[in-house]
Amino acid sequence: AKEGAGDYEDEGEAQDEAVTFQRPQNTRTIEIEHFLPAGQIDARYFEKPYYILPGEEISQESFAVIRDAMSREAVSGLARIVLSSRERPFLLEPMGRGLRGVTLRFAHEVRNDSDYFSEIPEMKLPPEMTKLAQHIIRTKSADFDPNMLEDHYRSALVRILRKKQAKRPAKIPP
Repeated sequence: AKEGAGDYEDEGEAQDEAVTFQRPQNTRTIEIEHFLPAGQIDARYFEKPYYILPGEEISQESFAVIRDAMSREAVSGLARIVLSSRERPFLLEPMGRGLRGVTLRFAHEVRNDSDYFSEIPEMKLPPEMTKLAQHIIRTKSADFDPNMLEDHYRSALVRILRKKQAKRPAKIPP
């Protein structure tokens, strides 16, 4: 009987903790905790981008001062924000007249690459194969253009819908 009573007390304590735990509140402010050299965070941590702008006229000057200082110092800001009642790490970087923010994955959410790549053997490659690969890379090299990220499925669907729409007789109002 004592074991059951002990389990019940533990459950009661867990329930008390759950009741006293408060969800983080979204204050719509971003407090930068650290400044890091720009480009230092590995892209594996990136989750979702946002455009950040000042919320009120009063804050525009402060916003511009921190943005310009970050740009001059070539740093990014590491902060915490609340989204959907959950605290998230957040990276801030100067972008034009505003800031770009990116939610980051927590450290435990990013898997170690050695867990995957350790099985790949090191190989001595023939120089002619390496030269051929370099030639292919040079011939296909280009600067990034967002149009390279075309959604082919969506584009094909839009073409089909436009063709169907063109075939429909025009509705003439009575």
